[in-house]
Amino acid sequence: MKISEEKYKEILDVMPIACVDIVIVHNGEILMVKRKNHPAKNKWFFSGGRILKNEKLKDAAIRKSKEDTDLNVKITRSLIFGETIFKEASMAGINSGTHTINVVFLVETGDNEVPLDEQGSDYKWVNNVEEKWDSYVKNMIGTSGVFK
Repeated sequence: MKISEEKYKEILDVMPIACVDIVIVHNGEILMVKRKNHPAKNKWFFSGGRILKNEKLKDAAIRKSKEDTDLNVKITRSLIFGETIFKEASMAGINSGTHTINVVFLVETGDNEVPLDEQGSDYKWVNNVEEKWDSYVKNMIGTSGVFK
């Protein structure tokens, strides 16, 4: 069932949204995507997004990986639950910022070329954490155990 954009904005204004974030690994490196949209516009982040009604968490992680990056992935494990709270809203017309509750998955891919969707402006494979990244991203990478 689809809801109107107006109704969705009302929901975003009053409650957090359930999401998946995906830490995509290839040859010991993690994929980072530079976001085009709010929240976290122009910041390096993971792929991910909203969980659909009646969608299993693992299915959401695979779907979002494919939608965001067109990569075929294999889930290694779920990492942790997290949350993001941004002052910026993800859509125009929302006054209270963006709050998400996230289930984070570690996945592997055999591909290293990444055709991005409309939400990413650039990508890079990294093998270390950059100090300037969002604390949520740094925490999730630390939890992943990819960089020991």
